Amino acid sequence: MDQALKQIYVALSNGKLSPLEALERIKAIKLQQEKRAGVLFVTPVWQPCALTAGNDVEYSEHHVIPVRTGDEMSVEQRYRECALACFEQIQAIFKGKLLGKVLVQIVAEDPLLAGLTGLLKTAALENPQFFGQIILVPPYVTEDERARHAEEEKARGFNPLVRYEQGTRQILGWQEITEDEDKPPLAFRDDGVYILTGGLGALG
Repeated sequence: MDQALKQIYVALSNGKLSPLEALERIKAIKLQQEKRAGVLFVTPVWQPCALTAGNDVEYSEHHVIPVRTGDEMSVEQRYRECALACFEQIQAIFKGKLLGKVLVQIVAEDPLLAGLTGLLKTAALENPQFFGQIILVPPYVTEDERARHAEEEKARGFNPLVRYEQGTRQILGWQEITEDEDKPPLAFRDDGVYILTGGLGALG
């Protein structure tokens, strides 16, 4: 684009183009650029995804952290306690000498605990031998089923965040959405859960 504009300005200064012609050419270039750039709106959605045939990764250690949350606690308390417990267990693993690849799986019922993927990704950045995974399951799933899901995920594939819903394995993917120009974007919804970070004054 810079070269095309330069040519227009040179032609304008040499009198080969009139100001009106130069303006029309500049508008045409900008229009082409806007068409190429465009805007794509997407939203995360759970999508069915079957396990792969097999996993070639051999883990020297495998840790499963079952997380159960009490209804008597607030959302903040539940998340803080679970995050702290998982952090302490990962810290204890790191204090030992990692002789090979280590897999840590957090099996949880509360979908809010999907946010712990940030903790696992940070741990993986600190030590490339570390692999972390969140497995979300419904509250009615038995202990045997939880253990089976963890073993299958270990043996047949790896996704950092997996959900089992009504017997179906799901992972997060992206789905394109169209912008409705007639309706303003909905900032908040009823019964929604929101995390506020930063802010002004005492809001944190």
